[in-house]
Amino acid sequence: MDTWWLLAIPVIFGLGWIARGFDLKELLSESARLPRSYFNGLNFLLNEQPDRAIEAFIEVVKLDPETIELHFALGNLFRRRGEMERAIRLHRNLLERADLPVEFRDQALFALAQDYLRAGLLDRAESAFKSLADTPHADQAAGFLAEVYQLQSEWQLSIDALQRSGADTPAKSRTIAHLYCELAEAAIEHKDLKAARERLAQARAADAALLRIVQIEISIAAAEQAWARIVELADQTLAEHPEFAPQVVEAYIDAAQHVAFSAPGQRPLDTQLRSWFDASPNDALAAVIIKRLEAAGSMSAALEFARVALQRLPRLSQAHALLRLRAAMQGDGDEDLAHITQMMNGMLRSQKRHECRNCGFRAQRFFWQCPGCKQWDTLPYAASPVGP
Repeated sequence: MDTWWLLAIPVIFGLGWIARGFDLKELLSESARLPRSYFNGLNFLLNEQPDRAIEAFIEVVKLDPETIELHFALGNLFRRRGEMERAIRLHRNLLERADLPVEFRDQALFALAQDYLRAGLLDRAESAFKSLADTPHADQAAGFLAEVYQLQSEWQLSIDALQRSGADTPAKSRTIAHLYCELAEAAIEHKDLKAARERLAQARAADAALLRIVQIEISIAAAEQAWARIVELADQTLAEHPEFAPQVVEAYIDAAQHVAFSAPGQRPLDTQLRSWFDASPNDALAAVIIKRLEAAGSMSAALEFARVALQRLPRLSQAHALLRLRAAMQGDGDEDLAHITQMMNGMLRSQKRHECRNCGFRAQRFFWQCPGCKQWDTLPYAASPVGP
């Protein structure tokens, strides 16, 4: 058996050790050339002291203007901390350097475009991102450009930009579907139902599972007074997604008043509403059911349902509904109860009860796009619990 290769092991080990020695010498040589402020900055970052880290890195940049990577790191720190003027000034200074290599020039322009976007300078951001179309940053720039157009409500331009931005993902498809829905809603406002249907078909092609499509279909049917179609759409959708009831229940009730509930298998309206509430309890359905029972003069039934609703939804809104009904049934005999009810009503009006799952923004009503972080589909369909 050949054993010559065993003799090579010490040689290979020795060569590796020598190479390691050269690498170590080079590392030590490079470290010796770095200013002490650089290591101070790293130490401050590790100790979660970003303010002091920034000041240390600024000192390094002053001592050694050739540290281009550190310029970018410092600019990102400024942007993350909201110091947009400093970030913009730093990246513009980089771009003005005649000796800046092309790849770093593109990187500096990309960073500057993000600075402009974060600072709300949308025209400058748009121009900068467009300038990156033929660079290695083109895909990312197109994604940011789509954000710029969304902030300007330029839905079609945003779609076009997104379709140029890298690989398709479920999140990207959902965003495109929402943008087509925005165009469909605009067409409905202008009473152009043909255009609305075309946009809705494009939304469905992008993401057929988006429930907003059903909501817009109901809006088109309402414009055409196709009441049976609204009832059909709501029944089909809420059978699978009862949590979506707050977004369609008003349209459903309005349509149901024009449709006879005598077809085989069709439930009476109030029975259907109660079924949806039992499947997915929420404030919107509870309020509708109580309102209908009151309108029918069934105050005892309304009070009994309010008790059930409070058990299923132990929150301020349902406690207020129960106390309001009791006060109404007792008349003016209990001033304390009436005062407490009024006080709770004021508290409910001031509460913001739809909370974004992405950024925590809280709103009094539902939005498809969060007003805080501008992400789509991050607010719950039903109002979140409100404490006392």
